[in-house]
Amino acid sequence: MNSLVLVILYDKEMDDSTTLRSLSKSKLNNVSIIVINNGPKNFSGISNVYSDLTHKGCNIEVIEFIDNKPLSYLYNHLIDERPNYDYYVIMDDDSEIDIDEFQRYFDGNVDVIIPSIIEKKDGVKYYPLVNGNINKDNNLPKKSEIYSITSGLSVSKRLVKIFHEYGVNLFDERFALYGVDTSFYKRLNKIKETENILMLNECVIYHSLSRVSGEKNLFRIKERLYDEVLINMHYCPSLMRRVLVYIKVLIKCLRDGKVSWILDIYKLLVSRKHPRSTFKGS
Repeated sequence: MNSLVLVILYDKEMDDSTTLRSLSKSKLNNVSIIVINNGPKNFSGISNVYSDLTHKGCNIEVIEFIDNKPLSYLYNHLIDERPNYDYYVIMDDDSEIDIDEFQRYFDGNVDVIIPSIIEKKDGVKYYPLVNGNINKDNNLPKKSEIYSITSGLSVSKRLVKIFHEYGVNLFDERFALYGVDTSFYKRLNKIKETENILMLNECVIYHSLSRVSGEKNLFRIKERLYDEVLINMHYCPSLMRRVLVYIKVLIKCLRDGKVSWILDIYKLLVSRKHPRSTFKGS
């Protein structure tokens, strides 16, 4: 079974990526890697980790967009343009992964591998969640609501095909940053109600979670608000709940003195997509 690992970098050189450094320590049998530089500037030059990967015989491709394209678009675009791989692995730039461990489960039968996400600082498992609770074992019940982050998410080409048969991509392109992972799991949870999808909570990813590190800035706060509005707009069936969420977001803007954000939220409600989204539908 051959697999494609997608590593998205933003404002970071290849040698500074924990993910790429950890991949360079793996055997990488039947593994190809695409490194996407999503901006804001081109890579500076020769990369030691790139040399390490190529010396192992790994097929590695570097693509530079540098205009900070939506993650949802990048994931869908790169996967759909490369349909001949058996599995696709989505990675952030700062995760520690043993891809050889993942490959033990790439047998053509497993549709989704959702790894355990361990926070680097405290060593605690935070994902995946099953019905809102941290999953304590490797069992992912079919009749349950599953959620995790995208880093380490591994999907089969069969799952990509199933999503397409339902008229959707893996990732909702109305989202750009936050909410991209949530939209995938919302779609997965819906589709698995009628499709036989084999899911495993196997393997481990060590990752730095912003919610644990306490890292906050105005950009992240605003992006979280966009996420909250869009997720409820597109995936919450209750009109009353949606209206309450919109009111809560507007009150938060007023309380925090971000009056200018109210216009941005209004534009979001009208367009029904993230400001950076290029999605043409509704």
